[in-house]
Amino acid sequence: MARVEACPKNLTKVIEASKRLGCKNDEYGNNQYLCLPNVDNTSLVEFCYGGIMGFQKKGNCVQASKGNLTHISCVGFSSGCPETHFITTDFYKYPACQDLDLDHHCYKFDPYCSPKNDIKTRANFTTTSILAVSMGLVIPIAVLFVLYCYCRRKQRRRHKYAEDQITTNAEYTQDKNGLSMTEQKSLLADEKTEDLESESDELAESRILIETREEKKSSLDILRDATLEEMQKLLEDDKTFATLKHAVLNITNCIDADTGMDDVYKNIQDVLRIGTIISQNLKSSIAEVKVTCSFLSVVLQKEQYLLKNIKRLDDDENYSELLHEWKSAVGLEESLLHSNTYLTHITDGTSKHVVDTLQNLISENEIVKFLKDLQSEAKKLIREPKIKSALGVKVESAVLATKLVNLYCKIAILHSYVLWQVFCIKQIYGNDKSTTKVVFEMIEWCRNSNSEMLKCITHPKVDHAVFLGVFHISENENVQHLLQIQDIEVPAVAEHLYNREIHIQWSYSPDVALQMKKFSYGIWGTTETTTKKCKFVFEPVEGREMDDIFYIRSARSGWTDYYIQMKSDGTCETVQNRLGKGLKWKLLSLMSDPKNPNFIITSLDEPGRFLYLDSRRGEIRGKRDLEKVRVKGLWKIRDC
Repeated sequence: MARVEACPKNLTKVIEASKRLGCKNDEYGNNQYLCLPNVDNTSLVEFCYGGIMGFQKKGNCVQASKGNLTHISCVGFSSGCPETHFITTDFYKYPACQDLDLDHHCYKFDPYCSPKNDIKTRANFTTTSILAVSMGLVIPIAVLFVLYCYCRRKQRRRHKYAEDQITTNAEYTQDKNGLSMTEQKSLLADEKTEDLESESDELAESRILIETREEKKSSLDILRDATLEEMQKLLEDDKTFATLKHAVLNITNCIDADTGMDDVYKNIQDVLRIGTIISQNLKSSIAEVKVTCSFLSVVLQKEQYLLKNIKRLDDDENYSELLHEWKSAVGLEESLLHSNTYLTHITDGTSKHVVDTLQNLISENEIVKFLKDLQSEAKKLIREPKIKSALGVKVESAVLATKLVNLYCKIAILHSYVLWQVFCIKQIYGNDKSTTKVVFEMIEWCRNSNSEMLKCITHPKVDHAVFLGVFHISENENVQHLLQIQDIEVPAVAEHLYNREIHIQWSYSPDVALQMKKFSYGIWGTTETTTKKCKFVFEPVEGREMDDIFYIRSARSGWTDYYIQMKSDGTCETVQNRLGKGLKWKLLSLMSDPKNPNFIITSLDEPGRFLYLDSRRGEIRGKRDLEKVRVKGLWKIRDC
């Protein structure tokens, strides 16, 4: 690990640094370059990480320790602490986690990071030390004063000589130019004044530029403060206001710091999070949301918030199986980007008629139809897959549904963003308030439609099991963005099960649990639930914690390197390492009873197969039939 003065602040710099060090990608295609504080907070170090670039928990900064990663809580930071789970490759998006005070070995954004010891030390200086320092200053000052007097006297002599020379030259040119000595001196004075005026004009021009920048910054700060004041009066819940305040401060910090266009989606999320709070809490008082709309209108004209800077759909090759839907989405994306650019040119000088008809700029009927069709088709594929075989439900339909949901979320985000842009402009400059109300109703439809689309993820059912087995939130960034915008947190079970000894209990008959047999190397059901054979540990797969993907290991003494594996034919057995296929499992939580949930356990490498107990033989195997899984393929996780 090499020490560096500063870490890369954007993706371009990260890529350059990675190439310089020769860093590679992990098995999921994530670049392994990292630049982090060391664990002692004595320096920043850059290196090529040797592991998987997994997801990190919100509320933590990442540190480096001998090539490994550790965490330190940043919840108490004044700002800059990650508020959502983030992939390790995005370390540069949280500069507060790399901003160290190297003198005191702490983070600058930590309120407790202050030079108190320095103050205490200065307070203990003795009188002798002060006198010594004073004498050390007096002598050099005296020497400098003598030198100053000498130079001053010499300068006066030169000045006198220069005046005499000017007088001589003036007398010489008087006959030639016909000017008196008084006129000559006046001419010289005029030339000097002209030079001073020229310098003054340049200084004035610079001052105007500085004042203009300061004025713009100041006006945004004033709008920010007024927005927070307005929202504090309108919002009754302190927690909701705190969320809004954080989004507002994120926006102003982004603009002040001129963060560039590396993470336009994060910027968009902050704007739409404010919109979500308004639409959820202020429907009845929406007409009073004036200053906030002014603030957002200014923000949406900034380069960091322009949709033209996002990654386009035509750069994505993941939709070859959905060519018709993808082409429609590309066209709608282009239309929304064009609308966004046009709206940035609307000012208080734009005619009222143009402002009152801005809603016609958006192809609303076409977008709504597209989103409805996409949602309908995705739900159909999730609920009633159209590809079947003798083995039961195939996974192809579920994979297509995943792509449709992701595509829906992309267009829905852009649609909501442009609608809020139109609403804010009409709220400030519009004349016909009825059209402003119409736009707000469009926003409401969009929010409700989005919530309905996301239910397949937020309200899991047995009917959704195949889809949930192939849908992984870490691989669908548009879905992740929309969940954050809608203020929906999908409950992850991973953190509650990390390396704890547990029983995997059969929901159909709670007195039966999974056991790992010593001689047969098989997995069976047993009523002897108190034996060590029934103790297991869920080991998280590195980088897949957000997706609730685990290895299932025996906790039995002497068997701690034995794991459950599902083969391609559905049989389950014990193996002595984590290599090969069939060892990774996804845990699907059915939250119908949050305090006592049932779980479906599905194989990551054999999607569509679920852990099932054959009651006739007591054998555990993978089953594709969801109707049978609904009865004998549900499990409860209990502490030993």
